[in-house]
This record gives sequence, structure tokens and C-alpha cells, in this order.
Amino acid sequence: MLLVLATQPSVGKVKDDWSQVESISPGNKVTVVLHQGTVVDSLPRGRFKVKGVLASAAASLVALQPKNGPSITIDKDSVRRVSVRIPLGRRAKGWIGTAVVFGAVQAFLSFGLDFDDLTPRSFAQAHGGFTVPAAILFLRGFGTREVYNLPPR
Repeated sequence: MLLVLATQPSVGKVKDDWSQVESISPGNKVTVVLHQGTVVDSLPRGRFKVKGVLASAAASLVALQPKNGPSITIDKDSVRRVSVRIPLGRRAKGWIGTAVVFGAVQAFLSFGLDFDDLTPRSFAQAHGGFTVPAAILFLRGFGTREVYNLPPR
């Protein structure tokens, strides 16, 4: 139950300042979620989430370039949520590498090279030093930041 709550986005937290979207530098990776029922000409019907590189953001629209396909321009009134991806820094990558190495060393010290007695419980006990930092990084969202969020219509 606690993990489910920790992984949920900030439900009910309204961030309606569009200037935060305008302040995102072009070239950043963004995710735009549309209000349900919104129709955008260049999107397949029923698609409400678009990921891509921000081309521009103005007072009334946002333009982005998806990985595959043509550039998409979306009106501000159609946008429900905008999230920007913040790349992991050197320090975070270092901690991830440290956690992986620590988990591997701990596994070899705990079990040697004989994995015959490996059970899910013993694996979890041996890899507690690896799974806790990895879970924290996973729940943190790997560097995404929500900059605009409106309640559903």
C-alpha cells in the first residue's frame, strides 16, 4: 500500500502557472498530457499523451518534436499536464553504479559462486543494500519534474 501511494503522481496538486512551461528551454525532453476528449489534428484519435523534444512554448501553445513523426503544436487550453525530464547528474549516476557494484559484491560474498540455495527471501536479504537505493531512485522518477498540472475536466 505504501509503495502504491509513493509511486502515484501528486494527485490534486494544481500547478496552473503557464509561465513555468514557457520557461522550459527548447531542446529539453517533455511529456504533454492532454485533457480527455481533446482532438489534435496530428495525433491519432484517443491518444492523450505525447513525448518529445520541446521546440517552443508560447503564451497560447506548445510545440514539440516527437521521436517519430512530424512536429506537433498543441493549444494551451488542450494541455492538462506538462512534465520535463531532468537528466541524471554525475553524482546520481555514481550512486547508481555504487549500488550495483555493492549488490554484486554482496551477492558473491553471501552465496559465493554456488547459487543452489538461492531463495527469494535469501536473495532479498543479501541484496538489501542494493534494492533500497535502487527503489528510492525508481520512486523518485529518474529526474522528471512536473511544471504544469490542471485537474481533469
